[in-house]
Amino acid sequence: MWVGRHEKLKLAIKHAMVAAGLPVTDALRLPGVNPHNICNRGRLGMGVQLEISLGMRQQLFAHLARLQRNRVTPFFSAFVLALQRVINGVCRRDPP
Repeated sequence: MWVGRHEKLKLAIKHAMVAAGLPVTDALRLPGVNPHNICNRGRLGMGVQLEISLGMRQQLFAHLARLQRNRVTPFFSAFVLALQRVINGVCRRDPP
C-alpha cells in the first residue's frame, strides 16, 4: 500500500509491483495527501510513502530483529532495483 500526492509515481510503482507478482492495495482511509505529510514535503510538493506489510518485510530481510536487519535477501535487492528504476524513470520527466 502506498500514500502520497504523486499520482503518476504511485501508478508506476503499482504497475511495477503487479508485474513482479507482488500484491498491492490502495490506501483509502489515510491517503497521505496533506502537503505537511513528510512524503509530500520535497521539492515537487508531492511524493509517495510505501507501507510494507509484515509478510513482505519477512521476505526482504533474513531476520526482522533490529540488529540483524542488515542481512537482506535477494528479493530485497530485486525490490529495491525495481523501485529505483520506476522512481528514476518517472522523476526524470517531472519538472523541478
